[in-house]
Amino acid sequence: MKRTLIICMITGMTIPHMIDTENTKTATQSRQETTTETTVNSSLNGIDMTGFETEIYYINSAEDFDRCTYAVQNRNGKIIIEVVHAVVSSDNGDARITADGSYIKYSADDVKIGDMMETVLVYNPSNNYIDDVMYRADTFLE
Repeated sequence: MKRTLIICMITGMTIPHMIDTENTKTATQSRQETTTETTVNSSLNGIDMTGFETEIYYINSAEDFDRCTYAVQNRNGKIIIEVVHAVVSSDNGDARITADGSYIKYSADDVKIGDMMETVLVYNPSNNYIDDVMYRADTFLE
């Protein structure tokens, strides 16, 4: 049975229906293309998102991570969405991203060692700070 956990940073709001699903790819679809452009059709955190350009990065290798990092640091008004997979490695929620071994943290109350997770990070388009994540969604993978 698939368990789903949504953790939202900053405002505590979820992100359903935020992305125009006709123009985006899900994390389970082909990773041949590292970015997909779409528009966001709602308002997030008081920022009018109408007409923003969006790029989605599926992190499957260190090269994907480098491309995404560059895009995040140089987004200049674009919405950057990063999708990573990770494996929980400790009882306190520590995990490693499968593509490059980077660290990521989950709530220790919700995960156990060996859980496979997918995390979607939506970066604030108003600045280029690498740690300014507007929303985060964590999902258990089967």
